[in-house]
Amino acid sequence: MPKNSIVFVVAHPDDVAFSFGGTAWLLKDKYSLRVLCASKGERGYDSGWKGKGLQPPRREVAEMREKEEEDACNLLGAELVFLGELDGEIQPSRKTCDKVSRMLSKIKPLAVITHGPFDKQDHSATFSIAYLALQKSGLFWTTELYTGEAYDLTRISIFVDISHAIEGKRRLISCHRSHMKENLEEGIEKILDRNKILGNMALCDYAEGFVTAFPLANARWGRKAEPGRTLLNISP
Repeated sequence: MPKNSIVFVVAHPDDVAFSFGGTAWLLKDKYSLRVLCASKGERGYDSGWKGKGLQPPRREVAEMREKEEEDACNLLGAELVFLGELDGEIQPSRKTCDKVSRMLSKIKPLAVITHGPFDKQDHSATFSIAYLALQKSGLFWTTELYTGEAYDLTRISIFVDISHAIEGKRRLISCHRSHMKENLEEGIEKILDRNKILGNMALCDYAEGFVTAFPLANARWGRKAEPGRTLLNISP
């Protein structure tokens, strides 16, 4: 019997690993994972740029970060698709939303996980892509939608205990060496410091926080499966 699918819609390579890596690691054996990545992170480098506007995108950076994301998705057994948007200029264009809508219509995922709407510009735009694609595909009312909360921790409605997946998250983060300003180990621990804070809030060692699009309920619009509870039902 085919596994249900979980789709991650993210802005840049490393977003799954850094933001949702522990949760993805806990989901990977039970579900078929897909990663839809809006850009290849073409501007994700330090250059001391002092010109007008954003620093120029670099093909070699895109190629390096694409390979890193492929390595991380291989660890998750996840299918990876890049959407063709440009790092720093991601927009919920009709072309991109229609592309994602077609993919979601074919996949019919149990849940979509993406960035929060009040996150940084590229992340917020990627949320809009996921939201509009779900609406266009007619799946919005039957698909669980979760957003990662980056700033306002009081908005978190679900904490996922990733304590048993923390080594898996470390492995995923380590795939993205090019995006580490510190040495690798220091960079990993800096990212995990946030998960420790969330863990303290959730009374566990490490956690990731999410906001649900709908209130949790015991039934919704006649669905036979437990609605809105995929992340709550994760077990180590």
